[in-house]
Amino acid sequence: MFSSPDRQLGLLDEVSDAIIIRELNGRILYWNHGAEILYGWSREQAIGNIVHELLRTVFPVPRKTIEGFLRDRRNWEGDLRQTHRDGNPVTVSSRWAFWEGDENQVELLEINRDITNEMRLRDAFMGLSRELATRVEELQRSERRFRAFVELSPDAVVIASSSGQIVLVNSQAEKQFGYSRDELLGQSIDMLLPEGPRHLLPKHRNGYQSKPDVRPMGTVLDLYGLRKNGEEFAAEVSLSPVETGDGMFICRTIRDVSQRKVFRAG
Repeated sequence: MFSSPDRQLGLLDEVSDAIIIRELNGRILYWNHGAEILYGWSREQAIGNIVHELLRTVFPVPRKTIEGFLRDRRNWEGDLRQTHRDGNPVTVSSRWAFWEGDENQVELLEINRDITNEMRLRDAFMGLSRELATRVEELQRSERRFRAFVELSPDAVVIASSSGQIVLVNSQAEKQFGYSRDELLGQSIDMLLPEGPRHLLPKHRNGYQSKPDVRPMGTVLDLYGLRKNGEEFAAEVSLSPVETGDGMFICRTIRDVSQRKVFRAG
């Protein structure tokens, strides 16, 4: 039914992809309507030209490598960067088929599909991913520096949420209160105060959150900490607000001043 070569080539004009038939050296023999739309060159302008000179093709690997693959496998596929007649870049998903005609004449069928928008979206996504990865890395570095600073403090440091739940402690806090880090994390900071003043802590916490600033404590009130073994000790406590994306946390720096008070009393 479709025995006529002209009829068969006419059918190729109905395909939306760019279809190019060319010699091995690149000279264009056939250029369908899809190629006219994709590249902006009419059939009359394209035929007889060297395809990859006309389209300024950039190959993913050396062209000779592709041609060697073609001779071995009879086909090749990959992404190519090319140029529209107006100078705008075009990215295509390209498939090549190789055959030898009469008298060992070699011809190539090249089918190109426009993926320019897909590649732009992919590049934008990759750029966003790289930016996000860089931001995450920066945040992780900042967190490591902050944790190192907390760990190097000579005083006990206890950071708690606005509700009083402990989220971070340093080794000095472990030594000073006698608890391991795992025993403290997730617990209420109330456990570090003697039974008597515990009921005052929510009031002080709410008052501080309404007007957070760096504030020393212990100069007016006699404050005491409570160790795991039940021993109480005189303490000076400094409060600092820590703003995060998850809300405000309160950093407490706690210093054991028992010996100082004993010295003054003496």
